[in-house]
Amino acid sequence: EAGEEEYELGVPEGYATFDYSFWKVNDAEVSFLYPEAAYVSYAPDDNLYVFASEDMGFPYITIYPAETEAVSPKVYFDQYNKKLKSKYPDAKMSSVKEVEVEDKILYMTSATVEDDEGTLTIERYLEQYPDMNIQYTLKTYSPEKDEALLSTVIGSLKLYEYAYEYPDYMKDIMG
Repeated sequence: EAGEEEYELGVPEGYATFDYSFWKVNDAEVSFLYPEAAYVSYAPDDNLYVFASEDMGFPYITIYPAETEAVSPKVYFDQYNKKLKSKYPDAKMSSVKEVEVEDKILYMTSATVEDDEGTLTIERYLEQYPDMNIQYTLKTYSPEKDEALLSTVIGSLKLYEYAYEYPDYMKDIMG
């Protein structure tokens, strides 16, 4: 049917979709892809968590919509770095840089923290829109290994529901 393709991008083998209208960003539903082995959890604080496995340990990604006007990356990351340093006083911080993930331009910084498990890497990404920001945080002990999960989630996030496939009950309605 005409027009359906623009909303149904398709799901690659080995991936699942997150499509829920109850988690909205400025009244826009959100869709994204994640590996089938991963686990997505919604928290009452409006964060979404994408865990690499159902054990809900490291690595994981937190996605949080900031329903505010876009702020300069410098101001945003100055505030973020202060918060992070208050939680992890010994964190080693990188400078803010512009990065490309799939077809998106984001800003990011990373911090490393030594703990009993080893070196924890905390990467924060900021995706800006005219009337809001979406924040992504990756916490991992294996950053090189977990970049693929992060790229999949960030690169596939769309601000409309059912971007990748319609649920079965809607396929019947849509024809």
